[in-house]
Amino acid sequence: MLGLGMAEVVVILFIGMLLFGSQLPGVARSLGKSVSAFRREANDLRDDITGAGDSPR
Repeated sequence: MLGLGMAEVVVILFIGMLLFGSQLPGVARSLGKSVSAFRREANDLRDDITGAGDSPR
């Protein structure tokens, strides 16, 4: 993984948690909302595509 060992990755993650720890809940919340909106829109698009093939013209 780019020449980094497991110890280096753990240290980088620990420093990241110290620097950005207070912002992580907000970031996770907005990421969750974005993913759920994307899934909802993808399902709607899939339903529209499959439904369009079933209806007579």
